Amino acid sequence: QRERQSEGPFEPVRVVVPNRNVENYLRLGVARACGIAANLQVTFLRRLLAQVAEQAIPNGRVVDAQQIEGHLLALFHDDGLLKRPAMAPVREYLLAGGDACDAVDRRRCQLAFRLGPLFEEYAASRAKMVKTWETGTSLGDNRLFAATEAWQRALWLAIFGPTGRIALRSQAEGVTWLRIDELLARAEALGKLPAQELGPTLHLFGVSYAAPAYHRMLAALGRHVEVYLYTLNPCREFWEDVETTSEVRRRVAKTPQADHALDDPFGLLDQSENLPLRLWGRPGRENLRLLTQLPNCDFEERFAASAAPTLLGRLQNDILDRVARTEPDPILSADGSLQVLACPGIRRELEVVAAEIWRCLRTQPDLRCNDIAVIVPESRKDAYLSQVGAVFAESRDLPHHVVD
Repeated sequence: QRERQSEGPFEPVRVVVPNRNVENYLRLGVARACGIAANLQVTFLRRLLAQVAEQAIPNGRVVDAQQIEGHLLALFHDDGLLKRPAMAPVREYLLAGGDACDAVDRRRCQLAFRLGPLFEEYAASRAKMVKTWETGTSLGDNRLFAATEAWQRALWLAIFGPTGRIALRSQAEGVTWLRIDELLARAEALGKLPAQELGPTLHLFGVSYAAPAYHRMLAALGRHVEVYLYTLNPCREFWEDVETTSEVRRRVAKTPQADHALDDPFGLLDQSENLPLRLWGRPGRENLRLLTQLPNCDFEERFAASAAPTLLGRLQNDILDRVARTEPDPILSADGSLQVLACPGIRRELEVVAAEIWRCLRTQPDLRCNDIAVIVPESRKDAYLSQVGAVFAESRDLPHHVVD
């Protein structure tokens, strides 16, 4: 609203979101708060930074996940590459469904589809690792994932190496094709970004984690425009020293008393720490740590404690205040605000969810269907989404909309 008053109602507000779901949520939230959501120019973070960097570098172009996928498909048709010893796991996967052309082609497409976004994320988040790949592997020969790293490194160098497919394409087209990390680094080094097209302010909403390369680029943009980043911080206390289960395991393994810690190898029985922060807080912790390292970065707190006298409210407040509760509260232990149910299969699980939704709608007259979200695990979303329509339809035609 302050920006509208200073720039006028017809000036666009530039907003960056991670995906379309967050965009829809943001538009609905703004409309509820202000009565209307107009003149919002919404884009994705990766796309925005790539466009700014491309404008700063003559003939510079970013290699995205779709292009990487295309190069991988071509490499999976290269018999010479697939015959290398390091590529043995890839050969086994491609032929695991039989040597028929349709079966092999299907697996080529599936593997390329999975590796394209993964390699793009490597470029943004694993710059040190991929730099090491130019001279050798980063894990060595005695690690659990050494074989996996070997074939991924071979594919990576075949695409991004000095004589890889990207370099050959750049020479043929006269265009400088670069990975996202290389493009952002060159644009940042120039120091003259075309930020005037972004307007005086830029709002980033719902970005819970961004790669280090993106943080550096945002800091560079912050020297030209005001950048507002709306991110989540689950704990208002200092919690950057909260160790994850894997970090606890590595620390305990180095102590002389490691043999005595086998009964609790993950440190979960250590009741001196808030367990949800230890189990699930690392992405948020690392994101906040990167933000604190940015120059001229100021934080404005908007913490709000839960006023609900429920088990869920108590859990939320314990996370907010970094409280390690050693004993359950018998009064709140069975109030229904937080439930864990064991179901024999996905269909039964969805039936229970549908029944619970109808119960909430009956008991809370102000509740609407679009106030309820059912979140499924990303790794098994295909199995869930293939059944949710049929199960909800059988549950008295429960209205729903699949957003992914």
